Amino acid sequence: MNRFIQSIVLATSLTAVATASAQSSDTVVATFAYSPGHNTESTYAQFEVTARRACAITHSQAGGFSAKWQAERTCRADLVDRAVRATQDIDLLSLHAERTGKSTPRLLAVQR
Repeated sequence: MNRFIQSIVLATSLTAVATASAQSSDTVVATFAYSPGHNTESTYAQFEVTARRACAITHSQAGGFSAKWQAERTCRADLVDRAVRATQDIDLLSLHAERTGKSTPRLLAVQR
């Protein structure tokens, strides 16, 4: 079976507090595999795994465990959000809105 797989390449800035007065910024690049018509839950879970791997940093890079957790969480949320929006898949958009509590402009337009 030949299936079309669309790769979504996204970059985001992962900013972590290195010290109280200085910040370091790195760009995170992730490639998300998307196959239209594939199971929505499975696709979303794979997007989360991809984002988690792409956003992983050490506590020393972040300036501490609290900063690491916050930087990784922000990075993951941004990457998953952008990946889901890039698919323009109404089922993924709906699932994302349900999980995050955020409605996307495209989803709002379709629901009207």
